[in-house]
Amino acid sequence: MILVADSGSVVLFKNTVQRLRPCHTADLSGLIHMGGTECGGRFGFVSSHATNHFAIAVFMIGVLQYVPRWSGIVLIAWAAFVSYSRIYLGAHYPGDVLVGALYGSLVGFIFFRIFRWAHDHLPLRQGRFAE
Repeated sequence: MILVADSGSVVLFKNTVQRLRPCHTADLSGLIHMGGTECGGRFGFVSSHATNHFAIAVFMIGVLQYVPRWSGIVLIAWAAFVSYSRIYLGAHYPGDVLVGALYGSLVGFIFFRIFRWAHDHLPLRQGRFAE
């Protein structure tokens, strides 16, 4: 799932759209303080951090099925916090993070559906750990 999410964010978006990150934009150079971190590659649309973290969050929400009840809120808040950090540090524009979150959520949902289908349709191995 992460291979698809991460590679997709680079191949489908960053290498195609080629929008410079805010920290690589000359007009914003004096306004952005990276806080001692590196800016990253030249292009920033979409945020791979947002893509990967939202893919994990949505997949885990599906697996956990809100058990405990607060798990969905915590997972989305965690992914949103990581995503916001990319804007705060000047590595991405808000749109980069928003589209990355949407793409990652889609990937996480698709992989959860594949996981669910496999769980429901493929036979479990018999052995000591079988249900």
